[in-house]
Amino acid sequence: MFRLASSSRWLRLSLLLALLLLLPSAARAGEAPARSRWLREVGLNVGYGEGNTKWDSYNFISVLPRVALDFGEVFGLVGLKPPGVFELVFEPTFSAVVHPGVELEAGAGLLFKYGWRIGRFMPYVEGGAGVVSMNDLVEEQAGGCNFIPQVGPGLHYFLTPSWALTASYRFRHLSDCGLEEHNHGINSNLFLVGASFFFEPEPEKQGCREP
Repeated sequence: MFRLASSSRWLRLSLLLALLLLLPSAARAGEAPARSRWLREVGLNVGYGEGNTKWDSYNFISVLPRVALDFGEVFGLVGLKPPGVFELVFEPTFSAVVHPGVELEAGAGLLFKYGWRIGRFMPYVEGGAGVVSMNDLVEEQAGGCNFIPQVGPGLHYFLTPSWALTASYRFRHLSDCGLEEHNHGINSNLFLVGASFFFEPEPEKQGCREP
């Protein structure tokens, strides 16, 4: 019961954090999109993941706020203007494990994202790695600090020039990279839905725009 209550509190706190991140964007929902040189996206994804340990299944619910910087600005500093949208995404990670027991993963990840705007749609792919802290709930997996490399495709659908709905998939691997004796690793499939607010880039930095 203690673990269940603790996980519930963490999930409520993570949802509150995500709402606080989105409030400034929501206030501008009816206005023209704000312009920013570096800040590109603020959003929230939630989803369900399932994988397998050596002895059992591993199922979890994830809440993933995200803040993305326009990585295309880095190319611009050296005189390059490649097509598409490049982002560097910082993503806090909160996951409630629901099987084989009730537990919590908490940490953060850093992802690189590349997308291409086609009218109201933006297909993209992103990948990176992060660190999460967890208790030794799973026998063959080390407790404490674990690494989570992950990669997968996604799709934004723009309701307005600024607001987009998101659906995405990730393949995620969790392990401590051999830092401790118990480290068989857990591979998972993570399915996510969410919404993002996009800040309009400066006019000279705009790429493919909605017709």
